[in-house]
Amino acid sequence: MTRTTQTASAEPAEPNRCSGDIGGARVAATVLVNEEKNCTRCLEARPARYRVHTDIIDVAVCSVCAEAARSLGISVEQLDQV
Repeated sequence: MTRTTQTASAEPAEPNRCSGDIGGARVAATVLVNEEKNCTRCLEARPARYRVHTDIIDVAVCSVCAEAARSLGISVEQLDQV
């Protein structure tokens, strides 16, 4: 069994950015933050107004993607508007 370790970077922190060592390899990642609540399926600038969910997925989507999910028989419900 291989053990993987992760160490934090000593580099200056950047918003939504992290880096470290995993299994001897240097890795870096950028976290995508969806503060505007845009569609998480098509990643267009359309606002997410619906929740599409199955036993495997649970995502916030725009009306276009919600219609595509309905046509596939996937459960769709409207999100509460804040």
